[in-house]
Amino acid sequence: MGGYGKQFREDGRVNYDLKETSDGWHYFGMNWQPDGYVFYCDGEEVSRCNANVSHVPQFILLTTEIQGYRINNPKKVEGTFVDDAFIVDFVRVFDKE
Repeated sequence: MGGYGKQFREDGRVNYDLKETSDGWHYFGMNWQPDGYVFYCDGEEVSRCNANVSHVPQFILLTTEIQGYRINNPKKVEGTFVDDAFIVDFVRVFDKE
């Protein structure tokens, strides 16, 4: 199923350019409300999604997905050097209740 459910929903997915920051870190956020999600990067809104909003408890999954890692995808990543890093300094979750 690919982790997105049987309908393979990707309504909140968006691409945007990362700008350089003074400290070299990026800060990502999401405001999850009953009527939709608002996504942020470095304090700037980058996307909104009001379709297929979840109303059940969820868990946080921090991941990086490289195109071609899926078994049924013909592209291969094996033996390829990716000059990049995915480092997480901290995660915060706030509950309005």
